[in-house]
Amino acid sequence: MITYSIIQLSQLEGATRFDAEFYEPEYLNFAKQLLKIGEIPLGKITFITDGQHGYHKVDPTSEIRHITAKNVLHWLVNDDGCDRLSTETHKANKRSMLEVGDLLISTAGTIGAVGIVQDDILPANIDQDVARIHILNQNELNPNFLLAFLNSKYGQFQLKRETTGQIQTHVSLDKLKNSIFVPIPNWQTLVANLVKEALANLKNSKFLFKQAENLLLEELGLQDFQLDDSLFFSVNLSDTNSAHRFDADYFQPKYDKLISKLGNNLQLLKNIGRRKKFTVKINKDIHYRYIEISDINNSTGEAKYNNIKGNELPANAKMQIEGGELIISKVRPTRGAIAIIPEDWHNNYVASSAFSIFQVQSPTREYLQVILRSIVGRLQLVKPTTGTSYPTVTDQDIENLIIPILPLATQQKIADLVKKSHDSRKKSKELLETAKRKVEKMIEN
Repeated sequence: MITYSIIQLSQLEGATRFDAEFYEPEYLNFAKQLLKIGEIPLGKITFITDGQHGYHKVDPTSEIRHITAKNVLHWLVNDDGCDRLSTETHKANKRSMLEVGDLLISTAGTIGAVGIVQDDILPANIDQDVARIHILNQNELNPNFLLAFLNSKYGQFQLKRETTGQIQTHVSLDKLKNSIFVPIPNWQTLVANLVKEALANLKNSKFLFKQAENLLLEELGLQDFQLDDSLFFSVNLSDTNSAHRFDADYFQPKYDKLISKLGNNLQLLKNIGRRKKFTVKINKDIHYRYIEISDINNSTGEAKYNNIKGNELPANAKMQIEGGELIISKVRPTRGAIAIIPEDWHNNYVASSAFSIFQVQSPTREYLQVILRSIVGRLQLVKPTTGTSYPTVTDQDIENLIIPILPLATQQKIADLVKKSHDSRKKSKELLETAKRKVEKMIEN
């Protein structure tokens, strides 16, 4: 069904916007709904700035995280893969020093991601592609409510409506200050409390998974294991010939040092779980729930998906998902994109062939997820990696990962912590979705 809007010349936004998308009927309807409960420009009740432009000094020994657009997710801000800023750069950009309760919005690339700053990523600063939203009076406007509002359809439509550009999209600070409107309703506490509970569940989820990893490392005696590269070492020619590798990094002694710490009860991953090799024939006329590498949260190990019609799926969308699989990224494998697929994901789910996918039963699959996301798995995945800017491993590399086999009772303890972590994260998502829907329903009513 074709939809259209008829706009009078006097209704144009100061004659600065003539594109049809800006005046879509749905957008106009959302704007009318906001007017009913009153709205205030975001810049009047918050301080908005971006981070430093151009050169910044990195210091690997620093505790100061450098947050970029890739770290801003819907609802959350993580520190996965971020650089560490020098104290000098941090102090020179005081306006963009982050505080608990600040909201961050990605202003370049993927527009619309809005996350909240929590204490676990501080101290931190941002770059020029991130906007810091600092609420001036939290007694007037609760940051948890603002987070829910900006993630609701009434916040998202405004962010998308003010986005400019085709290939490289962007939203300016001026637009955020003067063209994004927010309500301050008397029911905001109801929503804020839901978000607060959700964030507490998320923090508990991270704590439980960390407990599982700590238990694993304690049982293996690896709590204080040090990763030191040797400046020099010798290798037999026969070893290089059999490995078909001549690069020094591959033969670093640290890899053998790790394996020697794992004990005597060891198994290859391929002998524990069965790797799925069959693919699915894509029907171009139906929609699939597609899982690609970017759909795995490297910080939490959580998977999501996108609904895509068969004829629009990429060529590597071919691995059938039936629910309960352990999936391991073969691309940049040390980043920790390792997830357990929920059991109920079995209706037209398909994953990228850039994953190695294993069928393995509980509690072993939860145990394996902890191992592979810990130093035990990540260090082993470094060794076979090929490529520099886009490092990868093969299915066979992953199948040959060495897995320490702890007593079944210990495996069960680790698995139980992982399951509780997953449950807590699931509860968090449900609460955030409830908060978002409540914002929308209250505005509409």
